[in-house]
Amino acid sequence: MTATLANNIIVSHTVGITATPGAALAVSNTLLWGNGSDPISGTGVITQAPLFVAPASQDYHIQENSPAVDAGIEAGVSRDVDGDPRISPPDVGADEVVEKIYLPLVMRSY
Repeated sequence: MTATLANNIIVSHTVGITATPGAALAVSNTLLWGNGSDPISGTGVITQAPLFVAPASQDYHIQENSPAVDAGIEAGVSRDVDGDPRISPPDVGADEVVEKIYLPLVMRSY
């Protein structure tokens, strides 16, 4: 049996991430940053800061310029932590950045 780790953000784990010898681990499209050591490797592994919105106040949404944006793979998860739909390709992590559309304000006087 193989454990699969896909579309995850793993940050600041001081003991690092390891798999027991002989264990089968498939890692894909996962962001690893600031861990004790990152001995695991895989396809699409990102080793850059995730660029959370405000981690000091526990806002772990990712910013629009995060390396996690559009870096995921289809994994059968259709909505993010906020209930927003996942687009293709999905973002890595629990949050999907939703593009904001701003409409101009038009004021008319009659």
